[in-house]
Amino acid sequence: ALMAKQFEPIRWIVDDYLPEGFSVLAGRQKLGKTWLAIDISLAVACGGVAMGSIDCEQGDVLYIDMENGERRIQRRIDALYPDDRNRPDLSRLEWVTEAPPLDKGLIDALDEWRRSVRNPRLVVIDVLQRIKPAGSATRNAYENDYSIWSPLQSWATEHGIAVLGLHHTKKGGADDPLEALSGSNGLSACADTTLVLDRDGNGITLYVRGRDVDEKESALDFAAGIWSLKGDAAKVRMTSERQAILDALQDGGADALAAHFRQRVHALDFAETLAVFLQRAHADGAAGLVARHEQRHGGLGHLLDGQLELELARGERDHVGVELRDQMADLA
Repeated sequence: ALMAKQFEPIRWIVDDYLPEGFSVLAGRQKLGKTWLAIDISLAVACGGVAMGSIDCEQGDVLYIDMENGERRIQRRIDALYPDDRNRPDLSRLEWVTEAPPLDKGLIDALDEWRRSVRNPRLVVIDVLQRIKPAGSATRNAYENDYSIWSPLQSWATEHGIAVLGLHHTKKGGADDPLEALSGSNGLSACADTTLVLDRDGNGITLYVRGRDVDEKESALDFAAGIWSLKGDAAKVRMTSERQAILDALQDGGADALAAHFRQRVHALDFAETLAVFLQRAHADGAAGLVARHEQRHGGLGHLLDGQLELELARGERDHVGVELRDQMADLA
């Protein structure tokens, strides 16, 4: 009976990033979560482009902003559209600065908004903590969080609307991005999709994982309130690292290259980057540089020795280290 049923396709509010259902956008304070939520909201309400490159189907948006107030919201819109003549029609984007807690009428208020508009597609809640009711003393933190957010997830799923809740991440982060969310794991377990905004030495990334979305990590740019999608984070990082290799080779040869990468946090990043770079050197027009330094220093493969030995000594990913050592022996 189940396999005979026919279902509507998943409704994407932002293709490959934000589907219908309950989603959480988490990140450290002052990293730009609200700006990203505004970017998505404007793209949907105006039938425009999210993150500079993703076309969005137009629909009605409810933005519940309980942290910033009307004046700050107005300033942010003015910053994005300083010329009134270029400002799009924002009639399908409704801003509110107050909302009842989740257990004291929020679902009813969302239903009232849903029935009042033509095509409800997105609700943004900035931030989730402002609507979170108190938990029960008879439950642990995970059970409380899961049960608290379940009604919101059920409402979003039932009506095919995306509810995007903003949330903070813990100080210090975590190996698994979903573990970085402040509080228990009950929130991420209940959410259909979790997006984590982060920044490190390689720039800003947006990680996404969910029930209906493929896991991915994308590189983004943020300037003057505007978010721009650069592409797959690993590929963007590789491109910048390969350029750094070229610059180091050009400026100071193999010794400069070794010094550059010995400053990196993880030795295997150096091994992987250098191995891939050497394999693609001809395609990049860097064959002459590589050849000159191989003649002068007896091959670039020797630069890996110290890093890989350190990696192997730590007992981390030793099989990868051995494979790379073999690759470099063939290349050198």
